[in-house]
Amino acid sequence: MRHWSIQHLTRAFVPSANELCISSFALSCKVSKNFMSNHLETGKTGEQLAADFLEREGYTIVATNWKSGRAELDIIAHFKNTLVIVEVKTRSSESLLVAEAAVNARKRALMVKAAGNYIYESNWMGECRFDVIAVELRQEGAAVIRHFEDVFYPNPTDEL
Repeated sequence: MRHWSIQHLTRAFVPSANELCISSFALSCKVSKNFMSNHLETGKTGEQLAADFLEREGYTIVATNWKSGRAELDIIAHFKNTLVIVEVKTRSSESLLVAEAAVNARKRALMVKAAGNYIYESNWMGECRFDVIAVELRQEGAAVIRHFEDVFYPNPTDEL
């Protein structure tokens, strides 16, 4: 696992060759068709499901939708003395693009900048990692959650 602190924000990006699905499970939930059609509500539903999932896995949620300039960190959590910055991507089952593929270089750069600001403001001195949670909302009312741990670390060449 790669860890960084505020002093490590200039480390080069090295794509992980083993971005494996660490935790995956099917979650039965009630998702109305209104949620499926409304983009913002779909995102909020996915973020709530992701937060519930993390709490069941032993994470402590510190903040949700934490804003810093143009960036927003979906979930900030603590897990085993590590600060975990989580980007949640939610898609309906009709989507052609898998949710986790939407975390591009620009999004990573915004997350890193916001995480650096959070680390500074909160005086966090421990380890930190970036996770992605992909939520697929299915038409039958179920959700599939895939949790990718430690998927990237700061890249100074990512453009904002």
